[in-house]
Amino acid sequence: MRYAYIRVSTDKQTTENQRSLIEGRGFKIDEWLVDESTHGTSDWKVRSIEKAISNGKAGDEIVVAELSRLGRSLSNVLELVELCRKKEIVVICIREGIELRDDNPITKLLISILGSLAEMERNLIAQRTKDALARKKAEGVVLGRPKGVASIASYKLYKHREKIFLMVKQGFSQRAIADRFGVNRATVAKLLKRSREEGLI
Repeated sequence: MRYAYIRVSTDKQTTENQRSLIEGRGFKIDEWLVDESTHGTSDWKVRSIEKAISNGKAGDEIVVAELSRLGRSLSNVLELVELCRKKEIVVICIREGIELRDDNPITKLLISILGSLAEMERNLIAQRTKDALARKKAEGVVLGRPKGVASIASYKLYKHREKIFLMVKQGFSQRAIADRFGVNRATVAKLLKRSREEGLI
């Protein structure tokens, strides 16, 4: 099965350029998956590419005009490439002229590079959080909650806070974040509200 995935992030953009680029290489496409006015930071589970990821089998292919169409953030692209690699789904990037497959050394190199860059992105966010907290303390802001109030560390999603803060920065909605972690939206809202109050984000 060969899928073609097209994504444009605003209604002012057109899908025709990507479609023409893919068709111009002579690929026979079994199914076109198109997302219009969809940001690359949106969870892949709510984008049309979900069909190819969930239903794809070893040897299937996903053709994209360029790697950036998979997602606009490093972590988002890395996640999709890793999912495809594990399921042995081949990702063909027309503009870059590469095929990402499980046994391809280029795939392993790209995953390594993307992983390092994504980790750097997370570390920068964590450092900014620490700097903001230190600044508030220096300004004399009393941080934390009064005695008797449960610590934020006891919150269900606290251990996932850095990933959640990153997802918020990338534009994920509270609903999308809740779906990712299998909780209701109120649980996410509670963590974010408390984190802002304590200067964590």
